[in-house]
Amino acid sequence: MTNDNQFGVLFVDDEEKALKYFERAFKNDFQIFTAESAAKGRAILDDKNSDIGVLITDQRMPEEKGVELLKYARKNYPQITRMLTTAYSDLDDAIEAVNSGEILRYVTKPWDIQVLTTELRQAMQFFELRRERDQLMREKLSAWQRMKGVNRMRDILVMSSAFTLTKNALPAAQAFLEQIPFNASSNSSNPTFNHWEELKSDIQEMLAIAENLIRKINGDDSDSKASSVDVGELLKSASRLAGVEESLNIASEISASGIEINERLVEQMLKSLLAWLGQMPGSNKIVANIEDEQTNIRISLKIEGGTWGDTSLLNAPSDLLSAYLIGYHHGGLIQMEEVNGTDFIISITLPLEGATNEQTEFDLSWLDNVLVRFENW
Repeated sequence: MTNDNQFGVLFVDDEEKALKYFERAFKNDFQIFTAESAAKGRAILDDKNSDIGVLITDQRMPEEKGVELLKYARKNYPQITRMLTTAYSDLDDAIEAVNSGEILRYVTKPWDIQVLTTELRQAMQFFELRRERDQLMREKLSAWQRMKGVNRMRDILVMSSAFTLTKNALPAAQAFLEQIPFNASSNSSNPTFNHWEELKSDIQEMLAIAENLIRKINGDDSDSKASSVDVGELLKSASRLAGVEESLNIASEISASGIEINERLVEQMLKSLLAWLGQMPGSNKIVANIEDEQTNIRISLKIEGGTWGDTSLLNAPSDLLSAYLIGYHHGGLIQMEEVNGTDFIISITLPLEGATNEQTEFDLSWLDNVLVRFENW
């Protein structure tokens, strides 16, 4: 019989003769991986897990019992079918492993080759059926997430249009939607889907976003007046509020006292952006530049090695959207992007005193390009 299986079997046993015997017996049926200890079995799982469909391990090994390897496989590679082989004297361990869900079944030693062959084939079939089920579940989840993403985009636009006291709210939402990733990578090997729970969760998330936006953007008349402020000092103050003061390095700074902005709102915007940057994996220094561009002030915030990571339209913190709304309310612009896979940069442009800060016209022609991204999801 030729080996036409796409996935292999990993056999772990401390007896060299058993490893050779197993490989000789089943090499024509499966691709065989062998290891003489649980530690080496873990190393093979870590390196070759995408090629392995079945793990079968001896229970009684000198350094570590086989059931410990099975627990490791269950936690880290639950898609792999797990089996235990053991002598009659170890049956209590085998039964406990079955009852605790560590294995599909156990096979006693000495082996009956015909029985073991049948068991391995059934274990591989179980692996393949579960793999097909998980793939169908991922496709279902992907379709749901696309629909959820379209609904989330619509809700953000409708919500933004409701902020009647905030200028340029719809262009701000447009910029946010054009820049933020639509889907985050998911490598879940055991996907689950509950339609009603997903729907409930989505509604709760949008209500939380709306509540947070109202709290961050709206304020008393007493603190909503435009005032001339120093952007450098405002940036330092925002970094303290965001808890990233130690990480912030202002590389270049100019006198920005001529800018006329709502100090409370812009401080809130900078705090939101700095706090989000500070949570990026591996981030330890935020480099800021403040530049005078004649009619504008440009604030650049850069993190080396920063990425969008898992951030997407479906889980983006509402603070990011509030930052866009505040920036565009002041007639400004915000651009967030990964640069050459090495840096993450946020550029904030705010108009200087006397520059236009009027409501801009909103054109929905950009929607076509955004919707195409959902089709390519």
